[in-house]
This record gives sequence, structure tokens and C-alpha cells, in this order.
Amino acid sequence: ESIAEIVVGKGAMIYKDITLYGTPGANSNLHINIENGYKGRITLENISLTNDRMCPAVEVGENSDVTLVLSGDNVLMNSGIIVPMTSKLTIEGDGNMVIVLNSPEFCGIGNLPDSSAGELIFAQSGTIEIKGHGNSGICIGSGKGFSGYG
Repeated sequence: ESIAEIVVGKGAMIYKDITLYGTPGANSNLHINIENGYKGRITLENISLTNDRMCPAVEVGENSDVTLVLSGDNVLMNSGIIVPMTSKLTIEGDGNMVIVLNSPEFCGIGNLPDSSAGELIFAQSGTIEIKGHGNSGICIGSGKGFSGYG
């Protein structure tokens, strides 16, 4: 059976900064779970996550400070990036990301319509494109606004 989840920040991590490599056009049914309290950089290079399990493609844990570096062309299918109100997400890099959302309630980057999102900083030079298809959803941000992170 294939890997279903990549856990970042579990236990006493030696290396806080990691890079995940993919093959352009190759889909994977993966979920990236970032543990509570993680502080570090995660580089996505040509990653394609096709999530069919009704959970976020990338889920940032509580009280985390994550820098997501985009390299190459990255795709998140069917789900996006959840950032809880106690956390911060900074997106950097010269790569691109396309997020295609297909569910009744969806979130691109931030949090769901009935929740608050943490701090979101967009410092990338590449493009981010979010396509939402459903009854209600958020492309960037959240339904209840942003937190006072930090």
C-alpha cells in the first residue's frame, strides 16, 4: 500500500527544514500533516497531491510558524491548505501552485467558512491560482476572519 500521510515535525526532529520532491504530472493521494508547534521551512518542488480522503492536502498544526517554499509547478487537487488561528503561514519561492477544490464546503489557503485563519503572508514571486467548485468556500482567508497571531 502507498503512503497516505507525511507527518512533519513529529517528536524531536533533527532537521526542521525539509524538501518534498515530486515528478511533474504524477499524482499522489497524500496528505501533509504539520504537527503542533512546528517552526521551519517546507519546500514543495513539483508536488501533485490528489486528495480523495476529504481532509486538507496540507494541514498546519496549532501554534506553528511554517514557511512554504514553492519550486517548479505544484498542484493540490480536491483540497487546500488549512492554517488554524494560532498559526502563521508564509509562502515564498519562484514556483507556482494551482489548487483545485471540488467539495460542497472548501478552503484554498486559510480556513473553512465557519472558522478563523491564522496569519497568511504571500511573499512568493510565482503564481498561485485557486479554483473553487462547491456550495460555499474560501479561496484565501476564512469565513470568520484572521487571528491576531503572534
